[in-house]
Amino acid sequence: MGGSCFVGILFLILLQFLDSCSGLPLCTDSRAPFIPSSHLQFCPYNGTSCCNDTDDLSIKKQFESMNISDPGCASLLKSILCARCDQFSAELFRVDSGAVPVLCNSTVSAHSTQSNEATNDYCSQVWSTCQNVSILNSPFAASLQGRAGAPRNSNSTKLTDLWQSQTDFCNAVDGTSNDGAACFTGAPVTLNSTGTPSPLSGMCLEKIPNGSYLNMAGHPDGSNRAFFSNQQGKFGWQLGAR
Repeated sequence: MGGSCFVGILFLILLQFLDSCSGLPLCTDSRAPFIPSSHLQFCPYNGTSCCNDTDDLSIKKQFESMNISDPGCASLLKSILCARCDQFSAELFRVDSGAVPVLCNSTVSAHSTQSNEATNDYCSQVWSTCQNVSILNSPFAASLQGRAGAPRNSNSTKLTDLWQSQTDFCNAVDGTSNDGAACFTGAPVTLNSTGTPSPLSGMCLEKIPNGSYLNMAGHPDGSNRAFFSNQQGKFGWQLGAR
Protein backbone atom coordinates (compact mmCIF):
# COMPACT_ATOMS: atom_id res chain seq x y z
CA MET A 1 0.00 0.00 0.00
CA GLY A 2 2.88 2.37 0.85
CA GLY A 3 4.44 2.08 -2.60
CA SER A 4 1.10 2.66 -4.32
CA CYS A 5 0.43 5.79 -2.28
CA PHE A 6 3.92 7.12 -3.02
CA VAL A 7 3.58 6.60 -6.77
CA GLY A 8 0.11 8.11 -7.00
CA ILE A 9 0.74 11.27 -5.00
CA LEU A 10 4.24 11.93 -6.33
CA PHE A 11 2.94 11.54 -9.88
CA LEU A 12 0.30 14.21 -9.24
CA ILE A 13 2.91 16.52 -7.73
CA LEU A 14 5.24 16.12 -10.68
CA LEU A 15 2.43 16.77 -13.14
CA GLN A 16 1.74 20.04 -11.33
CA PHE A 17 5.34 21.20 -11.56
CA LEU A 18 6.42 19.52 -14.81
CA ASP A 19 6.92 22.77 -16.70
CA SER A 20 9.33 24.07 -14.07
CA CYS A 21 11.55 20.99 -13.86
CA SER A 22 14.14 22.62 -16.12
CA GLY A 23 14.53 25.32 -13.46
CA LEU A 24 15.60 23.01 -10.66
CA PRO A 25 18.88 24.00 -8.96
CA LEU A 26 21.56 21.51 -9.98
CA CYS A 27 25.36 21.56 -10.25
CA THR A 28 27.37 20.45 -13.28
CA ASP A 29 28.28 17.21 -11.50
CA SER A 30 24.52 16.49 -11.18
CA ARG A 31 24.61 17.02 -7.42
CA ALA A 32 22.40 19.35 -5.43
CA PRO A 33 23.75 22.82 -4.52
CA PHE A 34 24.85 23.41 -0.94
CA ILE A 35 25.82 26.19 1.46
CA PRO A 36 29.65 26.39 1.63
CA SER A 37 31.13 25.68 5.04
CA SER A 38 33.47 28.66 4.65
CA HIS A 39 33.18 32.01 2.89
CA LEU A 40 34.24 31.97 -0.77
CA GLN A 41 37.05 34.46 -1.22
CA PHE A 42 36.96 34.93 -5.01
CA CYS A 43 33.54 34.11 -6.47
CA PRO A 44 30.47 36.01 -5.15
CA TYR A 45 28.37 32.91 -4.41
CA ASN A 46 28.14 32.66 -0.64
CA GLY A 47 24.55 31.57 -0.32
CA THR A 48 23.49 28.32 -1.94
CA SER A 49 26.33 27.39 -4.27
CA CYS A 50 27.99 24.63 -6.27
CA CYS A 51 31.51 25.58 -5.11
CA ASN A 52 33.51 24.99 -1.96
CA ASP A 53 36.68 26.87 -1.01
CA THR A 54 38.82 24.47 -3.07
CA ASP A 55 36.73 25.10 -6.19
CA ASP A 56 36.88 28.83 -5.50
CA LEU A 57 40.68 28.78 -5.30
CA SER A 58 40.93 26.75 -8.51
CA ILE A 59 38.78 29.28 -10.37
CA LYS A 60 40.92 32.13 -9.02
CA LYS A 61 44.10 30.47 -10.29
CA GLN A 62 42.51 29.88 -13.70
CA PHE A 63 41.52 33.54 -13.87
CA GLU A 64 44.99 34.76 -12.90
CA SER A 65 46.59 32.53 -15.55
CA MET A 66 44.68 34.44 -18.25
CA ASN A 67 46.69 37.61 -17.52
CA ILE A 68 43.94 39.97 -18.72
CA SER A 69 45.18 43.57 -18.75
CA ASP A 70 41.86 45.31 -19.43
CA PRO A 71 39.87 45.80 -16.17
CA GLY A 72 36.45 45.73 -17.85
CA CYS A 73 37.15 42.50 -19.72
CA ALA A 74 38.76 40.98 -16.62
CA SER A 75 35.59 41.65 -14.62
CA LEU A 76 33.43 39.94 -17.26
CA LEU A 77 35.71 36.90 -17.49
CA LYS A 78 35.76 36.55 -13.71
CA SER A 79 31.95 36.45 -13.69
CA ILE A 80 31.91 33.87 -16.50
CA LEU A 81 34.36 31.56 -14.72
CA CYS A 82 32.51 31.92 -11.42
CA ALA A 83 29.22 30.92 -13.08
CA ARG A 84 30.25 27.32 -12.36
CA CYS A 85 29.39 28.12 -8.73
CA ASP A 86 25.82 29.14 -9.61
CA GLN A 87 23.16 26.86 -8.14
CA PHE A 88 21.77 26.50 -11.70
CA SER A 89 25.18 25.76 -13.25
CA ALA A 90 24.02 22.43 -14.75
CA GLU A 91 21.60 24.39 -16.92
CA LEU A 92 24.02 27.24 -17.65
CA PHE A 93 26.74 24.82 -18.76
CA ARG A 94 24.26 22.26 -20.19
CA VAL A 95 25.47 19.88 -17.45
CA ASP A 96 29.26 19.75 -18.07
CA SER A 97 29.57 20.20 -21.81
CA GLY A 98 31.73 23.32 -21.92
CA ALA A 99 34.22 25.64 -20.25
CA VAL A 100 31.87 28.64 -20.44
CA PRO A 101 28.14 29.02 -19.73
CA VAL A 102 25.69 29.92 -22.48
CA LEU A 103 25.54 33.72 -22.63
CA CYS A 104 22.26 35.61 -22.85
CA ASN A 105 21.59 37.73 -25.90
CA SER A 106 18.88 40.36 -26.33
CA THR A 107 16.10 37.84 -26.98
CA VAL A 108 14.82 35.48 -24.30
CA SER A 109 12.03 33.01 -24.98
CA ALA A 110 8.58 33.81 -23.60
CA HIS A 111 8.64 30.29 -22.15
CA SER A 112 11.79 30.96 -20.11
CA THR A 113 11.51 30.56 -16.34
CA GLN A 114 14.36 33.04 -15.92
CA SER A 115 13.66 36.57 -14.70
CA ASN A 116 13.42 39.52 -17.08
CA GLU A 117 17.04 40.50 -16.40
CA ALA A 118 17.92 37.68 -18.81
CA THR A 119 16.96 40.08 -21.63
CA ASN A 120 20.35 41.68 -20.93
CA ASP A 121 22.47 41.28 -24.09
CA TYR A 122 25.42 39.89 -22.17
CA CYS A 123 26.94 38.22 -25.21
CA SER A 124 27.25 41.57 -27.02
CA GLN A 125 28.69 43.13 -23.88
CA VAL A 126 31.40 40.47 -23.70
CA TRP A 127 32.23 40.92 -27.38
CA SER A 128 32.38 44.73 -27.32
CA THR A 129 34.50 44.77 -24.15
CA CYS A 130 36.85 41.86 -24.82
CA GLN A 131 37.09 41.54 -28.60
CA ASN A 132 40.60 43.05 -28.86
CA VAL A 133 41.91 42.04 -25.44
CA SER A 134 44.51 39.28 -25.11
CA ILE A 135 43.21 36.35 -23.03
CA LEU A 136 45.73 33.60 -22.39
CA ASN A 137 44.27 30.09 -22.08
CA SER A 138 40.94 31.46 -23.30
CA PRO A 139 38.00 29.38 -22.01
CA PHE A 140 36.08 30.26 -25.19
CA ALA A 141 38.57 28.53 -27.47
CA ALA A 142 38.81 25.50 -25.16
CA SER A 143 35.04 25.20 -24.88
CA LEU A 144 34.05 25.40 -28.53
CA GLN A 145 36.51 23.17 -30.35
CA GLY A 146 34.75 20.89 -32.82
CA ARG A 147 31.37 22.65 -32.56
CA ALA A 148 29.38 24.64 -35.07
CA GLY A 149 30.77 28.17 -35.12
CA ALA A 150 34.07 26.99 -33.66
CA PRO A 151 37.04 29.40 -33.73
CA ARG A 152 39.17 29.69 -36.84
CA ASN A 153 42.41 29.86 -34.88
CA SER A 154 42.52 28.09 -31.53
CA ASN A 155 46.06 29.40 -30.80
CA SER A 156 44.94 33.03 -30.74
CA THR A 157 44.23 34.96 -27.57
CA LYS A 158 41.78 37.60 -28.87
CA LEU A 159 38.13 37.06 -29.71
CA THR A 160 38.61 38.87 -33.04
CA ASP A 161 41.22 36.27 -33.99
CA LEU A 162 38.85 33.47 -33.08
CA TRP A 163 35.65 34.79 -34.68
CA GLN A 164 35.08 37.15 -37.60
CA SER A 165 32.21 39.09 -36.04
CA GLN A 166 30.00 39.57 -33.01
CA THR A 167 27.30 37.60 -34.81
CA ASP A 168 29.59 34.59 -35.23
CA PHE A 169 30.67 34.80 -31.60
CA CYS A 170 27.15 35.10 -30.19
CA ASN A 171 25.83 32.34 -32.44
CA ALA A 172 28.44 30.08 -30.88
CA VAL A 173 27.92 30.96 -27.22
CA ASP A 174 24.32 32.10 -26.72
CA GLY A 175 21.54 29.82 -25.55
CA THR A 176 18.57 30.94 -27.64
CA SER A 177 18.29 27.60 -29.43
CA ASN A 178 17.38 25.87 -26.17
CA ASP A 179 13.86 27.18 -25.62
CA GLY A 180 13.11 28.15 -22.04
CA ALA A 181 16.57 27.26 -20.68
CA ALA A 182 18.57 29.57 -18.43
CA CYS A 183 21.42 31.68 -19.79
CA PHE A 184 24.13 33.73 -18.09
CA THR A 185 23.64 37.47 -17.54
CA GLY A 186 26.82 38.16 -15.58
CA ALA A 187 25.07 37.62 -12.24
CA PRO A 188 23.58 34.67 -10.32
CA VAL A 189 20.51 33.20 -12.01
CA THR A 190 17.15 34.29 -10.61
CA LEU A 191 13.83 32.82 -11.72
CA ASN A 192 10.45 34.40 -12.24
CA SER A 193 8.20 34.18 -9.20
CA THR A 194 5.33 31.78 -9.78
CA GLY A 195 3.62 32.41 -6.46
CA THR A 196 3.48 30.24 -3.37
CA PRO A 197 1.93 26.81 -4.04
CA SER A 198 -0.88 25.65 -1.78
CA PRO A 199 0.43 23.43 1.02
CA LEU A 200 -0.37 19.72 0.84
CA SER A 201 -2.48 18.19 3.59
CA GLY A 202 -0.31 15.08 3.62
CA MET A 203 2.10 12.97 1.64
CA CYS A 204 3.22 9.33 1.54
CA LEU A 205 6.90 8.85 0.73
CA GLU A 206 9.14 5.92 0.00
CA LYS A 207 12.89 6.32 -0.45
CA ILE A 208 14.27 5.52 -3.89
CA PRO A 209 17.98 5.28 -4.84
CA ASN A 210 19.98 8.46 -4.30
CA GLY A 211 20.20 10.78 -7.30
CA SER A 212 19.07 14.06 -8.86
CA TYR A 213 15.81 12.91 -10.46
CA LEU A 214 13.79 15.37 -12.57
CA ASN A 215 10.87 13.38 -14.01
CA MET A 216 8.67 10.46 -13.08
CA ALA A 217 6.04 8.54 -15.04
CA GLY A 218 3.83 5.68 -13.94
CA HIS A 219 4.01 2.40 -15.84
CA PRO A 220 0.95 2.09 -18.12
CA ASP A 221 0.27 -1.53 -17.09
CA GLY A 222 -1.33 -0.46 -13.80
CA SER A 223 1.30 -2.25 -11.69
CA ASN A 224 2.15 0.89 -9.67
CA ARG A 225 5.70 0.79 -10.99
CA ALA A 226 7.30 4.10 -11.92
CA PHE A 227 10.07 5.27 -14.24
CA PHE A 228 12.50 8.04 -13.23
CA SER A 229 14.91 10.14 -15.31
CA ASN A 230 17.78 12.40 -14.28
CA GLN A 231 19.42 15.38 -15.96
CA GLN A 232 22.09 13.18 -17.51
CA GLY A 233 19.39 11.34 -19.48
CA LYS A 234 19.57 8.08 -17.55
CA PHE A 235 16.44 6.14 -16.65
CA GLY A 236 15.57 3.83 -13.78
CA TRP A 237 12.45 2.17 -12.39
CA GLN A 238 10.94 1.50 -8.99
CA LEU A 239 8.67 -1.38 -7.97
CA GLY A 240 5.20 -0.53 -6.74
CA ALA A 241 3.28 -2.13 -3.87
CA ARG A 242 4.18 -5.75 -3.17
